[in-house]
Amino acid sequence: MESSDNFCSSINGDHEDDVIEVYDDDDDDDVDHNRVGDSDDLDNVGLEHEEEVDSEFDMGKMTVEDVSRLDFCDLEIAYLFYCWYAKIIGFSVRKSHILRNTCRETLQQTFVCSCVGSAEKKKSRCGCEAMFRVHVHFSTGRWYVTCWNFEHNNLLLDLKLSSLLPAHRKMSATNIMQIENYRKVGIRPLHMYVAFANHYGGYDKVGFIRKDIYNQEVHMRKQHTSYASGALKYLHDLRTKDPMMYVSCTADEGSRLQRLFWCDAERQLLYEVFGDVLTFDATYKKNKYFCPFLLEQFLEAMKGKTPCSIIIDGNLAMRNVITRAIPS
Repeated sequence: MESSDNFCSSINGDHEDDVIEVYDDDDDDDVDHNRVGDSDDLDNVGLEHEEEVDSEFDMGKMTVEDVSRLDFCDLEIAYLFYCWYAKIIGFSVRKSHILRNTCRETLQQTFVCSCVGSAEKKKSRCGCEAMFRVHVHFSTGRWYVTCWNFEHNNLLLDLKLSSLLPAHRKMSATNIMQIENYRKVGIRPLHMYVAFANHYGGYDKVGFIRKDIYNQEVHMRKQHTSYASGALKYLHDLRTKDPMMYVSCTADEGSRLQRLFWCDAERQLLYEVFGDVLTFDATYKKNKYFCPFLLEQFLEAMKGKTPCSIIIDGNLAMRNVITRAIPS
């Protein structure tokens, strides 16, 4: 249904130089999962002519008249609204055609069902014609619905299943932090997913699937590798300026940084002159398995000079490690 044939030209001042661009958004996974379906962002959805609506507005029973009266404060809110509606109805959304003027300002955006298009391009496509188009009003800056189609030729899912579609899955910062904590203590993604399901009261209420946990783990490993690479590059750059600087590290089976020790020329000189006492941080006993590496690299950096005294907090395991590494 198209509302007002001359809406685009008479209100928005479109002209012959306006251009149409197309999003080839073939991957539904590109959607920002952290924002889709967040109803808090929809407070800026309004009604044309300031009409009132029932606070119990049923998205599942939205009519053409309801849609024709909607307006949005910006394009992103319009997109979130359609994603919210799609999640309730049982389908997912992707972005399609964009209309811009010669100044590259977006005038119009079309959102479509993810099944729009030919199956030859992607198996999930079935030629569905459901769509939702908004156009900006230049004088107010708000976005109005100008064209929409509610009809689908694809199977619509129950809310419990539609929430698991890629476009509607989301992982909060708290979820990501919990996954990181689970990963540190060796809990596998399968068991992480079970723990989340128990916490939320069911797999359908988690908001994401086990595959998302695997993907998040891969992202975390890459991020940690990037941090480690950055640290090593920084230290090696310092060594080009300070040839006496000592840097040593080890990696595990997965080529991930495991242990790192460094000491610049100034510290080596100070230890050569004043190195009578070596003090361990009181928390280092938590890493007693790394202690032998530390002591070995320390002695190598200090050219074999051993301290007269070593101060620890009395931890027996640390004492045994130090005794084996520095018998004297």
